[in-house]
Amino acid sequence: MHGLILPSATIPLWILVILYAASVLFFMGYLGSLWEPFARPFLRTSAASGAFWGALALLLMAHSAANAQYWYRWYLPLLGLMEVGLLDSTLTIIGARRPPIITTLWALMGIFLVTSVVVLPYPTLRPVPDGYYLAVVSLPMWLAVAKLTLYAAFPCGITALIVRRLRLKHPRRFRWYAVFGLGTVPLMIHDAFLVHHMVTPYPTSWVVGCLWGTILWFELRAQIQSAHRHISYDSLTGSQSRSYGEWYLDHALKKGPVGVVFVDADRFKAINDRWGHAAGDEALRRLGRALRSALDGEGVVVRMGGDEFLCIIPGAESFQKSLWLRRLVDKFQAQTSPQLNAPPLSASLGWGWAGIGGNRSALLDRADRAMYRDKAQRRQYQDESPISSRPLE
Repeated sequence: MHGLILPSATIPLWILVILYAASVLFFMGYLGSLWEPFARPFLRTSAASGAFWGALALLLMAHSAANAQYWYRWYLPLLGLMEVGLLDSTLTIIGARRPPIITTLWALMGIFLVTSVVVLPYPTLRPVPDGYYLAVVSLPMWLAVAKLTLYAAFPCGITALIVRRLRLKHPRRFRWYAVFGLGTVPLMIHDAFLVHHMVTPYPTSWVVGCLWGTILWFELRAQIQSAHRHISYDSLTGSQSRSYGEWYLDHALKKGPVGVVFVDADRFKAINDRWGHAAGDEALRRLGRALRSALDGEGVVVRMGGDEFLCIIPGAESFQKSLWLRRLVDKFQAQTSPQLNAPPLSASLGWGWAGIGGNRSALLDRADRAMYRDKAQRRQYQDESPISSRPLE
C-alpha cells in the first residue's frame, strides 16, 4: 500500500479502532460464562465496529485513486455489519426477544461484504477539496439506495428503538438518552451528504459511534450488576447465595484458615404449617439479619437452602470456636426474642474449621455433622431455648 498519509481527521477513528479491539478482548473473556448471552452480541458488534472505523480511516488516508477505491469496497458493507451489531446488542440489553431476522441480517451483510470485495466493480471516486478520494461521482441505483439506507434510515431506526425502549426501562435517564439520540441525526446527515459531496472533508460519524457505545456500555454495566445481584444474593433473606458462598469459601481457604458455623432453624415446617408461609419467610429474614449482625462484616452469611444458613469467617483460628459461637448465640437471642403475633424461632449450630488449603467439602461436612449433633441433643434434653444454652461442642 502506497500513497498513505495520516490526516488529523483519522485520529479519532484510530482511537475508536483501539477501543473496539480492547472491547473484543474483554468480551472474549466472558465466553463460556454466565454472561455469554450478553458478551456474544457485544463481541460481534465490537469486531464489526472496529473493522468499519479502520476501513473508514484507511479510506481517508488514501491519497491515490487505487487505494481509495479498494477501501471503499470494504467501507459500506462494514457499515452495515456494524449497524446490525448495534441492533443486536440493543435488543440484548433491553431484554427484548431476539427475532430471527437478526441472524438473517448478519448473513446478508456478510454476503454483501464478500460480494463487494470480490465481485463488484470498483466505484468511481474523486477527491474532496483537501485530497480525500471519498466523493462518488456515478453510482448505480441499487448502491445509492443501499448507501442511503445504511447511512440514514437504518441508524435513525436503531436510535429511535434505543431511545423508545430505554424510556420504558429507565425513565430518569431517558432525557440524556434522547439528547444523545437526537444528536446523532445531524452527524449522520453530515457524513451521508456533505462529506460525500465535497462540502466538508471532516467526518463526524465517529461521534455517533461514541454516543451509541456510551449508551450500550451503561446498559451492559447495569445488566451485569443486576445479574450479579441475582446470582450473589438470596432475594428473600438478603444473605449471600449458595453459589457465591461456595466460591467465597474456596477463595478464603486459599488465603488462610477459615471457621464456619452451620445454622439450621428448628421445627421450621411447624412454623409454616401453623403460622403460614408469610410468617415463615419473615422468620428466615429475622434469622438472616441476626447472623449478619453477629458477624458484623468479619465474614459472610450464606443461605444454603430452605432454613439452613452458613456463616463463613475467614481468618478464624480453631481456638476461637467458643468466642464465635457465643457471639452468635448472644446476637441471636437479642434479635430473635419472642414477638407479638410472630412465631418463636430457634436454631441449632455446628462449628467447623480448616487451615489454609483445606477442603471445602470436608469442612462443610464437619460443620453439618456438628449441627445435627447439637440438634439431636436439644431434642433429647427438650431444650426449648431460642438457641443452645448448654456449652456448645
